[in-house]
Amino acid sequence: MASNNIKKDHVTDWFNYIAFDLWHEIGDPEAEKYFWLKGPWLTWLATIGYMYIVMKAGPDFMRNRKPYDLKLAIRLYNLLLVVINTYLFIGTVRSFRYGLDFWGCGEPISTRKREIMLHYGHLFFHTRYLEFFDTFFFVLRKKNSQISFLHVFHHAIVPTLMYIGLKFYPLPFNSLLPSTNMFVHIIMYAYYGLATFGPEVQRYLWWKKYLTTMQISQFVLLIIHCAHAFILSKTRSDCQYPLTMVVINFFIGLTFLTLFVSFYRQTYKNSQRTSIRSAKQQMDANTKSSINGVKSPAGIGPGSDYANNSISDGDLLIKQKYS
Repeated sequence: MASNNIKKDHVTDWFNYIAFDLWHEIGDPEAEKYFWLKGPWLTWLATIGYMYIVMKAGPDFMRNRKPYDLKLAIRLYNLLLVVINTYLFIGTVRSFRYGLDFWGCGEPISTRKREIMLHYGHLFFHTRYLEFFDTFFFVLRKKNSQISFLHVFHHAIVPTLMYIGLKFYPLPFNSLLPSTNMFVHIIMYAYYGLATFGPEVQRYLWWKKYLTTMQISQFVLLIIHCAHAFILSKTRSDCQYPLTMVVINFFIGLTFLTLFVSFYRQTYKNSQRTSIRSAKQQMDANTKSSINGVKSPAGIGPGSDYANNSISDGDLLIKQKYS
């Protein structure tokens, strides 16, 4: 009996150590001040909850319901993310010599700068949970076709990656991708919000075609940044880059670059096929309506943008997100 109690106590102690104590012993001491950085469990629990909602609970809830009209909520949501990301981007780049520190030699930083980085990084970390609503809005509007593997994978994996960076490596080197991502999100969510106002505003959103390039470019920049850090760490003895994080960041950049480019190509091909089919339908419709000399108004037909209330395919990765 005593032996069984000892075994139970040993198992309990081991579990408590793995679940709680271990995470207090490892990582950056400054990160311990932040509740969500004390251990990975809240992050993983939130991610599991997100995946359950978007893959099971949400679609089941909406199965026999009509799509919700969420335009006002979506506009406010996008405005909020533009404001938050603007604040975070300006604060981060100003704190690190407008990004020059991101390309430094991995030198140790002062406690004050570490606190600043954790402050902005921790706030940005929380926006990753807020962005779960990207998918929740899709579910509530029954836009299930837009809940792609890339979309769900991106939202599910990023919080864990950010946790690792903030918990173990709160260094200027690790701020490049978040800072770039903040800037991309300012432009991206501004576009999403403006696009909800319909064709009157969408005609001025010609710059939407550059969003895809921006999304892909940030991962190319990350790969270049990792190569730069690796070369410096091997050629200069005074460089102190954490090679583990360099490797992790490199594979993050490579993975997302591969996924985004693959999705871009697939969407572009589908877009071309759709455009060709729409053009053919338009020609057929115009031909039929031209009988007896009566021709339909230009641009109105089964395949036109007017008919299907869509916008043109400039923004391939974000096509019709809020249309």
